[in-house]
Amino acid sequence: MNDREQNINVAANPGLALVPFMDRQRFCSLVGITPNVLAVWVREGRVKTVSMGKRSLIDLREWWMQ
Repeated sequence: MNDREQNINVAANPGLALVPFMDRQRFCSLVGITPNVLAVWVREGRVKTVSMGKRSLIDLREWWMQ
């Protein structure tokens, strides 16, 4: 099991396996990072986002494939 699988436990949250996008706040709480760290990761391209209207959501499909 890699670090991402340990941090985001899909077995404990079965709905996560079906969610392709997630808001930044929820992603930070599940992964255990601060919003500032996430902002740096997004800027560096380590985490991909998708714009939906005014919101910028984390693309979990890209996150799982890394």
